[in-house]
Amino acid sequence: MRNNLIFRKSAAGILAVLLLMLTIFSSVYIITESEHDCEGEDCAICHMIEICEGILHNTGKVLSFCIIAAFIHCISEFLQIIKSNLSFKRTLFDLKVRLNN
Repeated sequence: MRNNLIFRKSAAGILAVLLLMLTIFSSVYIITESEHDCEGEDCAICHMIEICEGILHNTGKVLSFCIIAAFIHCISEFLQIIKSNLSFKRTLFDLKVRLNN
């Protein structure tokens, strides 16, 4: 169970780093090649800039979805904590009281 959790956290970290690198490299490519000498309609650099812009556009959508999902997860965890603290069915067994007679 613990190994599975470590694997999931590692995989999530690696994917986050790869997504960040993809975003940075796409931005750098657009910045460096924005003033290139265009060859016309079949310019390979212009085509690659369009691909990088698409990557940045789609990454923004994914990032906003991830932020919303994380926010919903945090709210649900907070509500779980509140629910467990407001439990009105407190018994001696729940409170772990030992009765010595």
